Amino acid sequence: MIFMPGGFSRLYAQIMKMLEEKPNSVLLNAGDDFQGTMYYSIGKWNITQQFMNKLPFDAQVLGNHEFDDGIDGVVPYIKALKHPVIVSNIDDSLEPKMQGIYSKSTVIERNGKKIGIVGVIVEDCDEISNTGKLRFLPESASVNAEAERLVEEEGVFTVIVLSHSGYDHDRLMAKNAFEQTDMTGAACKLGNVCIGGFSRLYAQIMKILEEKPSSVLLNAGDNFQGTMYYSIGKWNITQQIMNRLPFDAQVLGNHEFDDGIDGVVPYIKALKHPVIVSNIDDSLEPTIQGIYSKSTVIERNGKKIGIVGVIVEHCGEISNTGKLRFLPESASVNAEAERLVEEEGVFTVIVLSHSGYDHDRLMAKNASDKISLIITLLGPKHLKDRIQQLFKNQMATTCLLLKPQRLANIWEMSQCIWVKMEKLLILSVHQYFLVRIFLKDLEPWKRMIYAQGSKIIGSTLVTLDMSACHYAECTLGNFMTDAMVYAHSWTQGAIAVTNAGSGRTTIEVGNITLNDMITSAPFGNTIDIGNMKGKHVKALLERNMFPYTYNGNANGVKLMQYSGVQIVFDMSRPVGDRVVSAKLRCQNCTIPIYEDLDEDRTYRIIHPSFLGKGRDGFTEFRDYMTDVQIGPLDIDVFTDYLAHRSPVFEEIEGRTYIRRRDLIVDRNSLIEE
Repeated sequence: MIFMPGGFSRLYAQIMKMLEEKPNSVLLNAGDDFQGTMYYSIGKWNITQQFMNKLPFDAQVLGNHEFDDGIDGVVPYIKALKHPVIVSNIDDSLEPKMQGIYSKSTVIERNGKKIGIVGVIVEDCDEISNTGKLRFLPESASVNAEAERLVEEEGVFTVIVLSHSGYDHDRLMAKNAFEQTDMTGAACKLGNVCIGGFSRLYAQIMKILEEKPSSVLLNAGDNFQGTMYYSIGKWNITQQIMNRLPFDAQVLGNHEFDDGIDGVVPYIKALKHPVIVSNIDDSLEPTIQGIYSKSTVIERNGKKIGIVGVIVEHCGEISNTGKLRFLPESASVNAEAERLVEEEGVFTVIVLSHSGYDHDRLMAKNASDKISLIITLLGPKHLKDRIQQLFKNQMATTCLLLKPQRLANIWEMSQCIWVKMEKLLILSVHQYFLVRIFLKDLEPWKRMIYAQGSKIIGSTLVTLDMSACHYAECTLGNFMTDAMVYAHSWTQGAIAVTNAGSGRTTIEVGNITLNDMITSAPFGNTIDIGNMKGKHVKALLERNMFPYTYNGNANGVKLMQYSGVQIVFDMSRPVGDRVVSAKLRCQNCTIPIYEDLDEDRTYRIIHPSFLGKGRDGFTEFRDYMTDVQIGPLDIDVFTDYLAHRSPVFEEIEGRTYIRRRDLIVDRNSLIEE
């Protein structure tokens, strides 16, 4: 038996069956109904319109094949159709026969909400079909303009684009319509799986809250950094976006302090929802006093629920927190949970944490019996697993969590269940890939940011990869440190180091825009230079291999990235004695060579100001570096390097070699119990 798909009668039967089962469906026709059968070859537009009019299309876009018989072949077809024909990017001023028989868009209604549908055809249609004197306009600009009109003049809830432009063109339209990212948070490029965009995030959250009004919407912090929006608009644009959503509470993340106390205070003051952190001592920072609280109380289903915020207790080491002091996490949340139960009579307590997985597990282990749920979200390095660890929970509501903002994802946890206190529960969650809704008052920001961010500043022949930077030499780290040496003209400083976290996203092969670069390096550090004795350089290198707890395993490392350094580590040797050999590039030499580290010699070290403050635990910079000269901003260093050295082609060249690498925990993996 031969299986033969298709046939209009079967198509008709199946569509009508689906519409009967799902009467709120939208039925669209993407064009190219001409050609392909003897029916068209003989009956032309006439037989085609008879077929098409059998189905209750909400709208149809023209395809390039609709013009195969020229203007005279398509005009009677459009006139005969019972449903709207929509194309937004045709200029018909020189073809009067086409005028007035189609429109740029149409509006339909579903479930009491108006939906705009905009049509678009491939903009080189005149090169591939018989389109007479029609002119075809740029796709993105045309659909965006019509979408804006639909929202502003016709009050539609959202807009759908019905395209006959082809996949690559559609990807470009999507990129220009909303700020997508790839799965690591980098700018979306052709060939990547892309998600996100705040307008889509907003639409999905509001849909969930409408369907599940007892939901709890929480924000786990780190809303600063990661996009051109923050790099240009800082706290101001961030609060405008955050205030669009009806959060029940938000905890601060360490990145909220990236611009110091002066950068976070106006942000907190502008937010409409409570900001909660229980483990901050602000007695020495009066400007932040009284604008946040340790907890908040909400009510669901007639019961009071306490929500306690907590931030990582070493926040002062990794961000610009001024004179704030950060208190032990477990003791702080337990004390506030006890107060909420005893003084405010809450039914149960949720902890909203920005402390990280390992710290959250310790909090769970030490938790007061008043706490029923700790909410923790793993960062972008663990997106492939996306799990939440819960314990001793007796809630019957839904928790929506956001982190980080630049990825614009939602995770929903439902039916949180009771487990024994000493155990942790791995709960499966739903991830949403989102649909767009328009927020027109954010458009001025978008236009300004797109104008700056889309500028091409260079190119790369290789992937500048950040995925391995925390535990191995990586091409993004090599690019950044080479650019730092280039900025200081080599003879001023032949050695550059940077922390692994200075690169946030991978940069793919091809052109590099300003948006790509700022997304990957958003922190605004200066690239400074100073003197350090060889013995302190040795201690600094040893600190790379200091173990730290990662997912319950103490063999993580805090590897830095280098230029002008060749180093061999042995993970099987004792902590503090893992540097087997270290060679540094000479500075005062006409031919650059690598020489053994001399502990009595003074070296000029180029470094980001983040490390200069002793952040990430590298206190040698703060305590032992002398004659520090403040340098240019990191983004200026990287863009200048790209301007002069593109296309770049960084390689893995043995700057860092680690023996017994099997003893290192891969930060991109998870240990599940």
